[in-house]
This record gives sequence, structure tokens and C-alpha cells, in this order.
Amino acid sequence: MTSKKVLNAAINGDVLAIEVIDSATEYIGISIDTLVKLFNPEAITLSGGLSDNEEYYVERIRTKVHAESLPIYKEKIPILTSSFGEEAALMGAFSLMLHSILRLE
Repeated sequence: MTSKKVLNAAINGDVLAIEVIDSATEYIGISIDTLVKLFNPEAITLSGGLSDNEEYYVERIRTKVHAESLPIYKEKIPILTSSFGEEAALMGAFSLMLHSILRLE
């Protein structure tokens, strides 16, 4: 079983899959809200296989983050999806490595 299969099942109306996705997006939303409160970022970028599904998966995360957010953060911090898709973590690690080696400011 993969997360993409669960997401597809949820989109097709499978009750158990919907519960799994709802639970996952709730915890992700709460986690993002906590990070926003701690670090006050300019934006949040989601990546990975499920972030390709903007309408169902990512929108549920946005809804949960906005429900948990303090009034000063509501709608202020955009939640975006990465244009690198499943390669986002690799590109981020590569960027940090280049920054460290070249000592970029």
C-alpha cells in the first residue's frame, strides 16, 4: 500500500481512505501551524508525491492550518507546492551543499 493509492481511494470515495487522509492532513496542518508560530516564515512549501494533488490533499492541509492559525497569521503566509515535485528534498540538500562549499551569502 502506498500513500498515492490511499489518496486515489479517498478521491474515489473509500471511507477508510478518507479517514486516513483526513487524519494525516490534520496532523500535518497542526505541525505546519506550530512551525509558523515558532519561526514566522514568509511561505510554506509542500513537496512529495501527494503534493501533486492540489485540489484534494493540499487544500485540506491549507484549511487545517488556517483553522489552527492565530488571527495575525490567517491567510498571511502562503502554502505553496514545490515545482521540483518529488525531487524537492534532493534539490534542497544540493543547495545547502553548494552554499556550504562556495560559502555563499
